[in-house]
Amino acid sequence: MITNQIDIKIYKDINDELKNSWLNLEKNGNLFIFQTYFFINNFIKGKNGNFIFVVLSSNNKIFCILPFHVEETFGLKILQWIGTKELDYCGPIMCDFKNFVTNEKHFEQLWDRIIKNFKNIDIIFLNKQLKTLNGCENPFAIYLNNYPFSKIYSINLNSNYENYLKEIENKKFLNEFKRIKKKLLSENKVEFFNLDPNNNVLAIDEIISEKARYLDKKKIKHHLDDKMIQLFKNLKKENNNFIKISVLKINNEIIAANIGFIFQKRFYYYMPVTFSNKFNKFSPGKVLISYLIELSVNNRLAVFDFGLGDENYKKYWSNNTNIILRHLDYKTFKGLAFYCLAKVYSFIKKFL
Repeated sequence: MITNQIDIKIYKDINDELKNSWLNLEKNGNLFIFQTYFFINNFIKGKNGNFIFVVLSSNNKIFCILPFHVEETFGLKILQWIGTKELDYCGPIMCDFKNFVTNEKHFEQLWDRIIKNFKNIDIIFLNKQLKTLNGCENPFAIYLNNYPFSKIYSINLNSNYENYLKEIENKKFLNEFKRIKKKLLSENKVEFFNLDPNNNVLAIDEIISEKARYLDKKKIKHHLDDKMIQLFKNLKKENNNFIKISVLKINNEIIAANIGFIFQKRFYYYMPVTFSNKFNKFSPGKVLISYLIELSVNNRLAVFDFGLGDENYKKYWSNNTNIILRHLDYKTFKGLAFYCLAKVYSFIKKFL
């Protein structure tokens, strides 16, 4: 298709027109939960920021929405996806994109037209992009000049939990886990269950605060602040069907928990936390994961997504690996200086 036949419409906020278009696109679209209207609208609520939404359509059919944020830092204007720092995955909301943009040349022409709508941008930084969006190629990861940032792990779920376990490649890991779990169950009262997000047993903000304390102790940078707690409160208030709070109790004490999401037959293992070291020899985090995987299988979900981070324990459970990509480009002389510094830093970091 000639890219001039594609209409580009810019929104500076989410009005009813954009909301309706967004929700319609989601019904059959390719996206992650972090790019749903439900998530993005609550994420930007109360935030001061230059949020820009680019809507692509042809013959009045909308096929893509790009949720952008222009951040000003160190005197630079940086075009990036909304939620670049805080969310696991970033990218477009799209449906049948390849029917409208059929090859790399067409994409480049369209991208040039899109970027012309952003004045005085110094840097374009599109981070946390996956090559595929729920089975569909992501053109922003494929056609733009991207480079690897991190790995992510997931499970393409089997229809039977026991069959899934048999297919785990690392038999040493599997046998050790089975031994530990069997010993835990034989010596203790173990309970696994889901809580309603509005429960009085374990609040979402308790899980987030405990996770923040753990990361602070490990001196790991994070964004689990009051704004993130408020985001989850807003999500819970608007639609708590997406949010799943899972708890592992041992001898009537909450030992581990996880905040997860379910969207488009995909379970997001989003925020695990351990509340007590009392049973560490039984690896309660792994036990919780096993119950969550089994529950996902029983609920006929297609994918168990471990989210951002390439920790070894995720690799042992998984049968699928993907790569997170990032795109960096410049538009001004100031942007060029930053671009060069970033490239030098990335090069040196490989050898540290």
